[in-house]
Amino acid sequence: MILLYEKNARLPFVLNLAIGFGLWSFIQGDSTGAVAALIGDALGVSLPILGYACLMQNYYGYWSFSGGYELVYAGYAIIVITRIFESIRPFTFARRYNTVLRESLQYGKGISLSLVP
Repeated sequence: MILLYEKNARLPFVLNLAIGFGLWSFIQGDSTGAVAALIGDALGVSLPILGYACLMQNYYGYWSFSGGYELVYAGYAIIVITRIFESIRPFTFARRYNTVLRESLQYGKGISLSLVP
């Protein structure tokens, strides 16, 4: 019976890596991990776009900003870090959720018989 209510981490793991943006963490019920993944993926996508825009502006001479490459590399680093986080978080959330579920239902402690007068 308790197996019906336990969280499974396999599907959120695969789809967080494939789609990203914490969508499957939201579906799993992990709002903290989902918001962190959403912010990380949004920064990881927007920083390289901004960096390439700055590089194009430097190339065409509209204005000068020397941090274009740094923005691109920072964005790619954030994407890698966020993907690692999104691959670990569903398992840690599911394990913690299932542990709390088992403890609150007192599942697995064995059968205890006692006489009550």
